[in-house]
Amino acid sequence: MAAAVLGAATILGVWWRRRQGRFTAVGTAVGTSAAAGAGTLLLFTTPTCTSCHRVRELCATVGVGYEEVDASVEVDRARAFDVWRAPTLFVIDGAGVPVWRATGVPDRDELVAAVAGATR
Repeated sequence: MAAAVLGAATILGVWWRRRQGRFTAVGTAVGTSAAAGAGTLLLFTTPTCTSCHRVRELCATVGVGYEEVDASVEVDRARAFDVWRAPTLFVIDGAGVPVWRATGVPDRDELVAAVAGATR
């Protein structure tokens, strides 16, 4: 029994780590427009988030504007974007629609590619 629990926990842990920082396409469930401007980034943070400063620094290096939202203060906005943990980063297209989402610290090359895709 203990081996089965340990095996399941290991599989769950590997799956969880692989998801962190990966960009996924935003479905229609996240639906309110966010901010104007092609390739804008929308970063949800909290005061206790230990990784948020790394994502903030990363956002500053990709050459597009970004807006930071404190999810603990703007709770309704975080709910509208289905944000459940920080950091959560959205790439917004030129129409103000979220097209990509990453939870955790994304890879810089993946972020640059997501921004480039949103500006086409």
